[in-house]
Amino acid sequence: LAMKQSYCALSCLVVVVLVATIVTNAESTSITNIIHALTGSVFFADSTTEKTLKKTYAEATSETKRKKDTAKVRVLIVPGHDAEFSGTAYTDTSELALNLALGEQLYALLKKESFLDVTLSQTAQGYDPVLLSYFADNRDDILAFVAKQKGLMEKYIGTGEIERVVNIEHNAAPTEAAIRLYGINQWANEHGIDIVIHIHFNDYPGRSKNARGKYSGFAVYVPERQYSNAKGSKSVARSIEKRLAMLYPQSNLPKESTGLVEDQELIALGSNNTLDGAGMLIE
Repeated sequence: LAMKQSYCALSCLVVVVLVATIVTNAESTSITNIIHALTGSVFFADSTTEKTLKKTYAEATSETKRKKDTAKVRVLIVPGHDAEFSGTAYTDTSELALNLALGEQLYALLKKESFLDVTLSQTAQGYDPVLLSYFADNRDDILAFVAKQKGLMEKYIGTGEIERVVNIEHNAAPTEAAIRLYGINQWANEHGIDIVIHIHFNDYPGRSKNARGKYSGFAVYVPERQYSNAKGSKSVARSIEKRLAMLYPQSNLPKESTGLVEDQELIALGSNNTLDGAGMLIE
């Protein structure tokens, strides 16, 4: 982890500028006759693409639509970990603290854009009350949703219709943390979230909390290409990665050096095809 609070604040401003630039520089496209009504829980069907995102942006910035407040680009910011599962640490600074500081600044700046509808999953005071209630009230539904998607995933891997791909090994999330992450995916699906941004800071197994890390740089994780939300996710994440690379080195952790990393296992990205919108995890 080995990063100071000032570095976190600077990183926040960079990410904010990048995300805002991605959205505001998106080229508008002509209206097509294809109505986007698929969900990420449907295998083998695109749930988000560059074209659908540009169409959403065009509608959100249309003067007519804006006056009626009928269309916005919906963004969910998810600072990684929580008070119960706080992630890694460096001396007396926790990863959660850095994630929250970055997330809150990102939220504050993006909220200034009238065409964006921005939600922050948690602050230093805890989870957004709406999400907290959702986790409790819909626990059985979340578990059923996950079981269904995992069952389908295993079925399609068994028939050869989907290839199991493991680019980087990850630590398994604790059960309760995993349920919350899947719950965020299900909530995002139900509320038509267009872009989900997870924020984390790098670490690796075996590092003492008092020792500086031997790896540095950033990586942007995106859903593996067989997932329904892969196309839209990659179109946004690629632009963010290119702009971050102008100011920061790409990760020197093995297999992250490409800057943009496809992943099939991270729940934040829609593991088992559980997320509709464009999803990315920035570390």
